[in-house]
Amino acid sequence: MELPQEYIRYPNPASEQALARRFGLHWHKNDQDWELIVADGALVPQLMRAYGEPGMDEDTKFVLMMLLVACFDELANEEDISTNVDWLKCQTILRKEFWLHITTIHYWSALDSEEAWSVSPGLRGIWDEVKHHFY
Repeated sequence: MELPQEYIRYPNPASEQALARRFGLHWHKNDQDWELIVADGALVPQLMRAYGEPGMDEDTKFVLMMLLVACFDELANEEDISTNVDWLKCQTILRKEFWLHITTIHYWSALDSEEAWSVSPGLRGIWDEVKHHFY
């Protein structure tokens, strides 16, 4: 199931750069899928703290959430995250801010794929809760 084009959001390179500088991550203008390149489960606690800080613009929140979900996927490849407090908080944020993160929710749900990401089951549940807003 494709997400209608008018709801698709793309990462802002300036936000990627700012986050890369802040967290000491690699960034290059020619990198595609930056969040997948730099994802590391060990980053989750500091990224979650950063997400909760006031005053962050929507572009940066969007990119930060893309990175967070990629990091959770890396973490889920190493351990069961189903009861991880930060993962549960992240899912709550995605439910509350679904308009901002629908592209991320849709992508990581892997709805059209036989193969799914490790985080796909949790995101498919969120997708099922919010998809009626977009169709």
